Amino acid sequence: MTKIKILNGIFLRLFEVPTSKRDIWFVHGYGGCGRIFQEAFSSALLPANDLYAPDIPGFGASPPVDRLMGIRNAASLLGDLIDTVSAGCPIVIVTHSLGKIIGIWLCERFRNKVAAYIDVEGNLTEANAYFCCLANKYATAEELRRALVAKIFAMLKDSRGAINRHYASIQLADPKSLSIMGRSGASATGKEKSGKEFTSLACRKRYFWVDISTPQGTKDFIERIRLPNRRFAGVGH
Repeated sequence: MTKIKILNGIFLRLFEVPTSKRDIWFVHGYGGCGRIFQEAFSSALLPANDLYAPDIPGFGASPPVDRLMGIRNAASLLGDLIDTVSAGCPIVIVTHSLGKIIGIWLCERFRNKVAAYIDVEGNLTEANAYFCCLANKYATAEELRRALVAKIFAMLKDSRGAINRHYASIQLADPKSLSIMGRSGASATGKEKSGKEFTSLACRKRYFWVDISTPQGTKDFIERIRLPNRRFAGVGH
């Protein structure tokens, strides 16, 4: 049964079993929340693994923190949470979208305990930063929030399920956290900076992507770098 805890001020969904062999940590993307991964909590991942899906502070049910919640600070806070929960236990990291940047830094921090890293359509190139880069285009955080809500609402007509959750979670997001996370996330992505950092990780890793939502620039990068990957057809981001 999925449980809820508040640890280090972070809202955490978890499923723990006595037969667990490793801890799997899910990191959501820009404006999202841990509920994006809800299907995992009733999947074949159980009962061999403990599952954890935190809401980054300022997003979902986690309140914003006093310090500026740029993406580097978010990675630090989630890393501290992993230290608290998964001490002495091997971990698998699963990230989505902008959460990829955090995942890279977590793999670097926990290089001796990361069993594998799976990223789902994360920011490999600047072409992936189509949501977070909007933070650089609006003068105020509230203008950015309204623009993101409108943009995602327009996508609902082609909804396949997960975008409905993203639409709900983006409205819960703290506007200032959206702005700071977007700006810092776009900067951390760079032209191909995050893609090269992902490629250089020593751990086992794989990039999952979708044919209809992955930009051409990112597809070219995957082919050029020969990135370990798996393509899916007919589903959305």
